[in-house]
Amino acid sequence: MLTAIFATIVAPLLVLGLDYVYRANTSMNDLVLQAGPDLCLVSLGASVPVFLDARVIHAIGNRPGLEAGAILGIILARGLCLRFNGQLPHVSFKYAGMACGIACILFVGGIMIFGYWNAGGG
Repeated sequence: MLTAIFATIVAPLLVLGLDYVYRANTSMNDLVLQAGPDLCLVSLGASVPVFLDARVIHAIGNRPGLEAGAILGIILARGLCLRFNGQLPHVSFKYAGMACGIACILFVGGIMIFGYWNAGGG
């Protein structure tokens, strides 16, 4: 179970954090505010091995429509993040794109945890 959590939640956030540390020409505050679309892309990349995992397939069944719907949802969430970041500059939406990206990461991690939980741990 800890491996699943690390692989789907912690590792993508660490990789993205390292990428942001090496971007010297932008302030960290600006990077955090613009992180939503990047987080959505990271969760999209993490979703592929999650849906190929045998425990997840056993827990949710072999449902390609569900997998396609989840992937489409992540892509739509990325579009929402881009809209929050680009066209809604109000202070109340300042962190909305980042929150949407984090929700995508947690969604993919939740699917993995659900699969491992129903398969008896791991």
